[in-house]
Amino acid sequence: MKFSIACAVLAGLLLPAAAWAEPAADSASSQPAVVRGVFPEVTVKDPQRSLLKIEERRLDNGIPVYIVERPKLPIEEVLFSFPEAGSENEPAGKYGLAYQLMHCLTRGAGERDALAFAEAADLQGADISPWGMYFDCMSLKLACISEKLPESLDLAADALISPAFAPRELKIQQKGYEELYLRWRSSPKYLPYFLFDRLLYGEASRYGTFRTGDSAQASALTRQDLLDYYGRHFRPEKMFICCCGSVKADEMAALLNKRIGRWSPAPYAAGESAEAEKTETAAAAKAEPRYIPADLPKDYTPPEVRLFVVDNPGASQSVIVAGGLGLSRNDPDYPAAEVMAGVLGGPFSSRLNTNLREKHGYTYGASSGLYSSLHHGRVRAQTDVQTDKTVPALQEMLKEIASMRQTVPEEELRRTIDYMAYGFPDKFKRINGINEFVYETVLYGFPKNYGDTYIAELRKITPEDVRLAAERILGPDKLLVVISGDAKAIEPQLKEAGLRARLLTADEVLGPKFISEKSL
Repeated sequence: MKFSIACAVLAGLLLPAAAWAEPAADSASSQPAVVRGVFPEVTVKDPQRSLLKIEERRLDNGIPVYIVERPKLPIEEVLFSFPEAGSENEPAGKYGLAYQLMHCLTRGAGERDALAFAEAADLQGADISPWGMYFDCMSLKLACISEKLPESLDLAADALISPAFAPRELKIQQKGYEELYLRWRSSPKYLPYFLFDRLLYGEASRYGTFRTGDSAQASALTRQDLLDYYGRHFRPEKMFICCCGSVKADEMAALLNKRIGRWSPAPYAAGESAEAEKTETAAAAKAEPRYIPADLPKDYTPPEVRLFVVDNPGASQSVIVAGGLGLSRNDPDYPAAEVMAGVLGGPFSSRLNTNLREKHGYTYGASSGLYSSLHHGRVRAQTDVQTDKTVPALQEMLKEIASMRQTVPEEELRRTIDYMAYGFPDKFKRINGINEFVYETVLYGFPKNYGDTYIAELRKITPEDVRLAAERILGPDKLLVVISGDAKAIEPQLKEAGLRARLLTADEVLGPKFISEKSL
């Protein structure tokens, strides 16, 4: 073997010089020139062909089903979604209820306890788990190979229709959350995001508290709380199903209809107190967001930029989060705002990353984006920087954010839109990406051809559209900044820059009540 390889190498070395020479000029001229950094034009061979063919069916009990067939892959994914079960509808004082309920759905259902249910799912090679636990929707996901779909659907139907909500499993779940809260409390990475939402929306809004709720409320939840929330929101008339895989649409609809098409629970008899809680929670969720908590001193005069610091003694890095209220996902201005966020902090060549990483070397990366739901949204820029560069990095971030309220050069706009357009097909490489796209189309009320028109609509966005979007959501009077880091090291930088900030501890951020004690 070694002799053969040696001979091959020797033969290569003994090739005539012409074999190693550059191609002849006339040969090279016959090949098209490659221009680096310029994308080729994309042409559509069949403009009438739809990107996704979404089949619609309806089960006997009225549940709408949206199906995309992908016959080449022998796998299936099914999403059972309940828009009204989102965290925004939780009763006041029971934040985290929907999140815990979703995790308890598969911890015992039908005639199986938690262990038996998990073993049955493993036997089928199925993943039945919570998915997309958002403020505006809660979903249960089933993923399995196609030949095991009937048996896997049996398990998923049990979880949906007859969950056990065993007290023991709820306690185990709550214990896990207590440990999670402890990790968050000791990590500077998460704290600024919790505080950012609380300051942005105010304590009166459900959006001002993380989806898991706080430790005190989550630990106090009972099995009856889960049953009440389940009975009110997990109903066939309040759900839709999205499916993607190799099974034909009619067959998929028949399989679903056999298992949950007859699901018809009795009307939920909510007591007066439960209805009062629901009304109170809905009003709080829709309340006008506040940027400054009500319990700050009355004589407190905020600077142009509202700045808060969460102290993490000894931290070697600072986490900086800056932004404000964004847009709901189906707002007409959302596409322009999405492009604006891309110019600011989307691709590697975005303004934030170019400035903070490439020019100054403050960070490994900086980004920005829109984080939107059906009713609310926020825009946020974020980065991690070395502690001694915290305020210089903040000043550069604010400079770049302010620059978005000026006209974006056409070339920069096109580059960002190209980045978004060429990345769009990535959504459809996998079954789960396709199903998620269909889910968003249904939840946010987009037209069925949304996928076909997305890129064309994106390319219609002008520099003026982007500037107006920035004016709407990134005005100087709307900006909120939260820093998590070592306050002793950050304080001198703030004083030198002439900035005022409010100081909080980790306990104050994650506790049930916002308390402000002193100023830097």
